[in-house]
Amino acid sequence: MIERRGRDPEFRELEREITAVRPTRVLDAGCGEGAVAMAIASRHPGARVEGVEVAAANVAIARRLNRFPNVAFREGLAEEVHQHFTPASFDLAYSFAVLEHVRDVEGTIASILGVLRPGGRFCFVVPMHEFRAVGPLPEYTPVHGYADHCRVFSEQDIKERFGREKDFRLAKIPGRWKPGEFPDTLEPIEFGSFFVSYTKS
Repeated sequence: MIERRGRDPEFRELEREITAVRPTRVLDAGCGEGAVAMAIASRHPGARVEGVEVAAANVAIARRLNRFPNVAFREGLAEEVHQHFTPASFDLAYSFAVLEHVRDVEGTIASILGVLRPGGRFCFVVPMHEFRAVGPLPEYTPVHGYADHCRVFSEQDIKERFGREKDFRLAKIPGRWKPGEFPDTLEPIEFGSFFVSYTKS
């Protein structure tokens, strides 16, 4: 699992940031089953990684899988990490595939930045899904019975919202288009993810 995660382009972008910052404390806000946090703990034994995840089942899985003394997992919301940790206590914080789900993006980011020290680095990944309609679109039916993505992010949105932040960096990571996953009347213009990072002033 850790080797596979280490080959992931999003993880490589994150590791580039870790190498630059050399953090002693890292926050994973929305850690899922803990794969990224454990990969960091394995490859950077000098860093302490704290994973926060909303789903109790995912926290239980992460704890069962974990073999590293420098990573821990707890149940909680990404938008409430400031209630679990002291202000300015992390050198680097990241949130992968979370901001498209949360109700309040600004509140979630404020919570994460609240526990990040000045000069610390914040990184996040959101989907890069831009389509062109080439025919009539069918009625939308969520696969799981509910729409779990609350919003989309465009390159323009990201640059307007974060582009003036210190040391802003945006990387486009191409994804693998899976035929049948979306209606045939949609074709991708850009498909993959955005990796965004900047320094807290």
